[in-house]
Amino acid sequence: MKLSDIFTKLIRDEPYNDLNVFDYSYESYEEFPIVSRYKKVAHLKTTYTAKEAFEILISLACFVLRCATVHTRRKDRGKSDRKTLLGLSFDGFDDFEENSFVVPKIFVFPGTEGVRFLSTLFGKRGMKASYEMDLIKNAFHDAGVLSSFDFYESRFFDDACGEELVRIYAIPTTP
Repeated sequence: MKLSDIFTKLIRDEPYNDLNVFDYSYESYEEFPIVSRYKKVAHLKTTYTAKEAFEILISLACFVLRCATVHTRRKDRGKSDRKTLLGLSFDGFDDFEENSFVVPKIFVFPGTEGVRFLSTLFGKRGMKASYEMDLIKNAFHDAGVLSSFDFYESRFFDDACGEELVRIYAIPTTP
C-alpha cells in the first residue's frame, strides 16, 4: 500500500486538508477529527491490525498538527495578543471496545482563552493515570511520539446525558 494512498483516502474532504481552516477567528475551542467517518479507516484495517491503524491515525494527527502549528505561528507572528493553542484530543472511549481505536481530533483554542484552558488542565493534573490516559499514552508510545507531548485529562459528569465524559488532551511539549 502506498503512503500517498493512505493519506489521500484519510484526508480527502476533511476540513484541515486546507490549513487555512486554522486561521479562522474562532472565539473559543474548535475541534477537527482526523477522520470524520469510521469507514475511512476500514481500508487500513484490511491491511493492518486495529492497533497499527490507530498508530497510523496518531501519526497522521501529529503530522497535521505540526503543519497547523507552523501555519498558525506564521499567521500569529507580530500579534502579541493572538497566540493559538493547538493540540490533540481524544474522547468517545466507548468506541474503543468496538473499533480498537479512538479518532484523534486536532483542537484549536485561540488567544488568552487557550492559555487559561491549558492552565486549568495543568491544575487538574492527577497523580494516578486512568484507563483512558493509559490507553492513549500507550498508543503514543507505540507510534513513537510519546515524549513529544504532555497529557492531560478532563473528566466530568454530564447531567444532560447521565454519564461521565472523559477527554484526554495531548499538548506538544515546548522545547
